Amino acid sequence: MVAQRTADLEKTTEELKSVNEDLQYISRTDRLTQISNRHDLLDRLEIEVSRSKRSHLPFGIVMLDLDHFKQVNDIYGHHAGDVVLTSVASTISKALRLQDVFGRWGGEEFLILLTETTLHGTQIVAEKIRELVADMRIQVDDKTISTTTSQGVSVFLPEQNQDVGMCVKQADKALYQAKSNGRNQVVAFET
Repeated sequence: MVAQRTADLEKTTEELKSVNEDLQYISRTDRLTQISNRHDLLDRLEIEVSRSKRSHLPFGIVMLDLDHFKQVNDIYGHHAGDVVLTSVASTISKALRLQDVFGRWGGEEFLILLTETTLHGTQIVAEKIRELVADMRIQVDDKTISTTTSQGVSVFLPEQNQDVGMCVKQADKALYQAKSNGRNQVVAFET
């Protein structure tokens, strides 16, 4: 009897552990693209700030937006828009290093955190991603859809005692400059 209760308790404990792991994953993952969500990105940015201050190494931030995405939804429908988002997210995920963090910031906007990366290195990665996405041909039913990205990049420099929120805003400002300049390009925020 005691052995059966112990076995039942161990089974229940394992089931609860599994449910908690599932809930943790769900709370930090974008449901559509299966990459980090904004909540997870904000936590990971804070972790990277701490790491950067300890190692005295910078990290890069890329804000990326799909150009004219509303037109994709308007012309091809929301299902096609979802396929484009998931295809782009998958392509970008495969192009990054394991230690980098990639997530959906909101809508058709994404954020990439490049660990131990300078501004110049961040620009190189962003340009590579810009080219990869521009070369994509996404098949949705009998339609072939292509898209481009506008990207803004900034860098967190630990020796300058920066606020990571300001770095994100700088990348966002550079993103809007890329859009103003004609889209399908990378612009670096430089002080």
